[in-house]
Amino acid sequence: MYDKAEKYYEAALELLAENYEQDASLGMYFDRNFDFTEGNKPGPDIESVPRAKTSRSIYNEYVQHSKAGDRTITPTLAEASKADIKAGIVERALVEMATTYAALENTLAAVKTAKMAEDLANAAKMKRQQQVRSKLSGTREL
Repeated sequence: MYDKAEKYYEAALELLAENYEQDASLGMYFDRNFDFTEGNKPGPDIESVPRAKTSRSIYNEYVQHSKAGDRTITPTLAEASKADIKAGIVERALVEMATTYAALENTLAAVKTAKMAEDLANAAKMKRQQQVRSKLSGTREL
């Protein structure tokens, strides 16, 4: 049973490492500082795996648990409340959406410009073909 759990923890840590490599700011949402350099990797076990700050796990280092089951935020780790974390997630999503929207606008403008250039090129080609036809037929196009 422990071997199976360890495999799942290893898979979760690999996924976290990939995402953390792409965006190191993800670390602010977890209960402990971590890095994935050799010798500093979190262990694939129940106590070592980083958890979301909002996790209710008894192994959450962001929250202190009393024997009565009460939860209190650890003062030294209380950089952000649950509401702050959620607001940060929404803010990041909005920034990403705005960036995506701007990129789409730029792409659309480029497509419109390319379409206009193609239309102008086709119109010039058609005009040139008409001029050639008119010369061949002996009439002159105005």
